[in-house]
Amino acid sequence: MQSYRRLLYASVIAPALMLAIGLSALGTLQQEIFPFYSWFLFALVPNAKSTYQIVILSSGGKTLPSPRMYNEADDIVSNPHSIVAYKVMQRLGKACKHGDAAGIARERHFIEANFKPGTQYEVLRLHSDPIERWRTHEVVIREVVGTFEAGGTVPAIVPATAPTER
Repeated sequence: MQSYRRLLYASVIAPALMLAIGLSALGTLQQEIFPFYSWFLFALVPNAKSTYQIVILSSGGKTLPSPRMYNEADDIVSNPHSIVAYKVMQRLGKACKHGDAAGIARERHFIEANFKPGTQYEVLRLHSDPIERWRTHEVVIREVVGTFEAGGTVPAIVPATAPTER
């Protein structure tokens, strides 16, 4: 009977102690005291993030009825859902944002291999909450960081302006 009482006390005291230590961890810089954490593990993770996307304005010299995102252009590019293309878009966007001409030329070479000559496209910085974007297709900030034409030799970099909100 005595061992049962010890087990009962331990099963009440241990979780209460873990909760107390976890909540006291909120006062620390990392908000945890290993191996205890504050139980607010996911509240500190920001949802909003910036990504870069290519919007195709014209294909092979023919203006499209409405601009198309790269990943929605199945009939224009060979593999619009490729993770490699996504990573190249991110590097191209960062190179445009920082004015890195060598980086722009290198990444354009990879992206434009999927385009017909004369295809015009923009590189956009999209800033949004991924979950809200998935649900509503809304983007908080849409900023053009570069405008290019496939096969063109001189990159046309649009200077960074105030982002447009949508």
